[in-house]
Parts: sequence; structure tokens; C-alpha cells
Amino acid sequence: MENYKNKAFLCYLDNEVMYSELSDEDAGKLIKAMFRYAKGQEVTLTREEAPIAYGYFVFLQGQYDRDKAKYEEKVAKKRKRDTARYAKQKGLSVELANEEEKSEWESFKRIKAKQEKLLKEGRITEPLL
Repeated sequence: MENYKNKAFLCYLDNEVMYSELSDEDAGKLIKAMFRYAKGQEVTLTREEAPIAYGYFVFLQGQYDRDKAKYEEKVAKKRKRDTARYAKQKGLSVELANEEEKSEWESFKRIKAKQEKLLKEGRITEPLL
């Protein structure tokens, strides 16, 4: 499986009415198009192929983009707040705290990758982290 930056997207219950108006085939095309869009892949759904599903896709695409922007803003604020707290705890400037956090994160990613390799090789039976 590919490694995507986004692991999920929202599907609002309010949109059930929209999906229920589509045939099962068009609803399938629409949800598949949304998955491809969320993964950053090329969307193959066209207006000619499924005009109603395509119109709904354009609507959902805008909704997805707004949700993503809102989430990224929230993450940036949280990261800034957490970095300031980390800097205060360590007695560092925010700039030094950012560098130290990056270093710790890179170390964590290296350990996690090695662990996944060991799991695949069967040298360990369960994740340690």
C-alpha cells in the first residue's frame, strides 16, 4: 500500500441524500473518484461518463479542500503551541526546540522503519513502539 499524507477524509451524513439519488453504479464511481482525489491521484470520472455523479464530485471536492485546509490550520496551531511548550520545558528558544524535535522525530522514524523490517523478516513477533 502506498504511503499517503492523508489517512482519511470526511463523509458527512448530510450527504446521504445526495448519494441516495444516484444509481449504485454512479455512487460507486463517485466514492472511487473521492478516494483518488484524496490520495492526490488523477480522477478519471468525467462529466460525459456520469454527469450527475460528476456534479456531486465537484461539490464534494470543494468540501474536501475546505476540510483539509481547516485541518492543516489546526495542526499548524497545535504544532506551534506544542513547540513553545517543549521549548519552555527544555529551556530552549523556539528555533532550537524546533531543530531538536525534528531530530527526535527523524530518530523515531528510523527506529519505526527498522522495526517494520524486523517484523517482515519474522525476527520479532509484535511491534515494540
